[in-house]
Amino acid sequence: MQKNLLSHFCKIKKDNPELFNKIIKLPFITSTEKFERTYKEILESNVISKKQIDYLNSKLENKEMWGKCFLKETFLGGVSTTSRVESLHALQKRYLTSNASLQKVFHSFRLIEKIQVSKFEEENQKEKKSFQLKK
Repeated sequence: MQKNLLSHFCKIKKDNPELFNKIIKLPFITSTEKFERTYKEILESNVISKKQIDYLNSKLENKEMWGKCFLKETFLGGVSTTSRVESLHALQKRYLTSNASLQKVFHSFRLIEKIQVSKFEEENQKEKKSFQLKK
């Protein structure tokens, strides 16, 4: 999503870097209220074109699929970006071939699951530490 936003709004970067940053950071906002407020600010800007507004509005129809604040209520198994999905595909490709036995398939899935759970636990620990530091 961020790459698409970059390609559609790259011309704004030079003229209005603050607005540009709001646009490309939109998918990563963790608060629904902040997401809606930022989106409204972007649309009210006189810098973006009608075509760009139409593009944003079309993307807003599926905000539950790409907005972090909407995704946190959906179980994703620690995967929330395309690059992570592609990473899992690469792992599967490393462990499996087209003639792999069913036992090998399950073994590989279990191994990948362990890797993902480990990454999730590390991420969770970082969040806990960050939260404790803010107190």
